[in-house]
Amino acid sequence: MKNKDVSIERVCAFCEKSSAAPSGDSGEELVLCSKRGLVKASGVCRSFRYDLLKREPKMQPELPKIEKIDI
Repeated sequence: MKNKDVSIERVCAFCEKSSAAPSGDSGEELVLCSKRGLVKASGVCRSFRYDLLKREPKMQPELPKIEKIDI
């Protein structure tokens, strides 16, 4: 990502070199990295490349209901 103004959380879960892996008995999230193998999703390495499609956007707040007014 070229824009340096945006702060990106540099974790393996958002890297383009990783893919989701089954978590097994330990209960912690794991990813399969093409460089380092099976690693924690919260880990990071020097070959991090941000993948925009792996981030889940924040949900927008629900808008308040507006009552209909007769004019």
